[in-house]
Amino acid sequence: MTEPEIRKFLSSQGLVDEQTHFQMLQGDYLNSVWRIDTAEKSLVAKEFKPPMMSTLCPNLPQDEVNALQRLEGLNVAPDLVGFWPEVSLVVYGYVEGDMWKEDTESVAKLLLRKGQGSKASKKLSSLR
Repeated sequence: MTEPEIRKFLSSQGLVDEQTHFQMLQGDYLNSVWRIDTAEKSLVAKEFKPPMMSTLCPNLPQDEVNALQRLEGLNVAPDLVGFWPEVSLVVYGYVEGDMWKEDTESVAKLLLRKGQGSKASKKLSSLR
């Protein structure tokens, strides 16, 4: 989607208005990512490109939504605002600061702690 298209879509969802400022963000390898500043809050809108199913990391928006939901309430990830699978769009709160790029073992332990007893946590345990 272009910026006007995403603006129109998010406006129809009640998330933005004509005063909202959009800024394209850098750093995502495949997807289009915007910072969105409204009068009340700052958000991130991430439009996912079609999945690459033949790769190790197929780039699936539902996986990102699942991760954000699993990390909710732990103060380590932004809050999920909305997911629209029909347009492959995820919106979450904007968080100031640097991206977490190191110490993936701690991330795995955090996911295990949040999902104690879940199928995903058993799968992660088997990877240790």
